[in-house]
Amino acid sequence: MSRQLLAMALAPLLGLFILGIGNGFLATLITLRLDAAGESPVVIGWVSSAYFIGLALGAMFNDRLLLRIGHIRAYGSFASLVAVTVLMQALF
Repeated sequence: MSRQLLAMALAPLLGLFILGIGNGFLATLITLRLDAAGESPVVIGWVSSAYFIGLALGAMFNDRLLLRIGHIRAYGSFASLVAVTVLMQALF
């Protein structure tokens, strides 16, 4: 494998690794914060499973949005939606 091909493949894989680590930390933080706030295990389970329900629904329905507005605008809008969602969790 050439060095150029390795360099081209390393950047997206490293980005995906960083996103996966951040996602794991965020999911753990949310459940621990809900537990520290005194929420019941049922509520913690619902909140934790709502993320994966949204992930599955997004995978099924976002192809139309990607075709309509393009992948760059869709990525920007989804990234800002994630940022707003994480920031709004501090309010609740």
